[in-house]
Amino acid sequence: MKIIIIGAGISGLLSAYYLVKGGCEVEIFEKSDRPGGLIKTFSSEFGPMDYAASSLVNSEVFEDIFNDIGLELATKGSLAKIKYIYRNSIRRWPLNLFESLRFMGGVVSLILSKDKGLSKGRSINNWGEAFLGKAGYRYTLETFLQGVYAGDGRKMSASLILSNIFGKKNKQPKKRKPQVRGSVMPLGGMEQLTNKLALYLEKNSVKINYNVEVSADDIDASQITIIASSAPATGKLLKQMGVKEGAKLMALDMLDLASVHLVFKQGKTLFNGYGCLFPVSEGFNCLGVLAGQNGFPDEYSNPVERWIIGGAYNRNVLSQSDEKLINLALVDRKKLSNKEEKPIAAFILRRPQSLPHYTPELEKIIDNLCLPKNLFLAGNYLGGIGLSAIIRQSQTLAKEIKAAE
Repeated sequence: MKIIIIGAGISGLLSAYYLVKGGCEVEIFEKSDRPGGLIKTFSSEFGPMDYAASSLVNSEVFEDIFNDIGLELATKGSLAKIKYIYRNSIRRWPLNLFESLRFMGGVVSLILSKDKGLSKGRSINNWGEAFLGKAGYRYTLETFLQGVYAGDGRKMSASLILSNIFGKKNKQPKKRKPQVRGSVMPLGGMEQLTNKLALYLEKNSVKINYNVEVSADDIDASQITIIASSAPATGKLLKQMGVKEGAKLMALDMLDLASVHLVFKQGKTLFNGYGCLFPVSEGFNCLGVLAGQNGFPDEYSNPVERWIIGGAYNRNVLSQSDEKLINLALVDRKKLSNKEEKPIAAFILRRPQSLPHYTPELEKIIDNLCLPKNLFLAGNYLGGIGLSAIIRQSQTLAKEIKAAE
């Protein structure tokens, strides 16, 4: 039986990849004229500039996919593994001795805890302060989650975000280590990953239909179908199909993001590392910054800094002018380095409705979803943001569908 996938974003492409590997026949429908969804790369004269993720943490699973689809990786720089958190200055570890001891004590109590404190409705803020201490939470977990989820820790659901990390796992065979460890980047930017995935699928008899928007009337209830669209788009389809939680998913709180790419003259880079995250309490405009040339020097002709703005703490990022966004990034840059330097070029890449806000409301929607037979969902709103989480989701989904067949 042919399996239909609605959406050729990364979730749809990876779901198709694992289904094809399992011997299934797949057809994809995509409303835009290209694969990849939010994963998109702008090719500038200074190097690739990504709308969404610009690199990923390599693993043996990623490496197997890369080899399978013929994806070439960019050469890593010696500073790619060095990342910082700002606390009065940039630091590799932001806690003092007392705070570190409190943090480690919380980790021990967490290991010994059976339920890990992940009660429904509990916020990440409440959970983190209870286990890690206020400083431990503020300068480690909250800062990391800002970089990934861009949400408000007071409103985000601890169980929705952390259950996958602390949940019971089946015993897996011993894994090999990837040949390249740490952060990696496809040669030419992240869009090469989705382009190569799409080409691999088409070579393996998967038809990808572009510029086709699917409505509920187009879905055959007797055919296995995966909706691999954004939360609002999925909610719209589910509402049309009479699924109770569809309207709520359609109205889910979504977070907007923008990337300000600043290009500077050749010379010393901003700091000796690949990235720096900014805790909410430190008063920055941006969530963090990446130094592309430090991470992947062969990809960039000049120092290119990517300043990420938006999320739950900056709701008007889409309405702000390019000049305003550039100024916000430059203010943060001066705070970080105590120096003023004018960029020779700037590129603003906006991402409306980029991420779902991982609130208890989303958790309730997922818990109460009752889907028709033969209908499955895939997307970054179902329990994990980031390519590692989406790969795990795609692998599990392929197994479920094979069992359903």
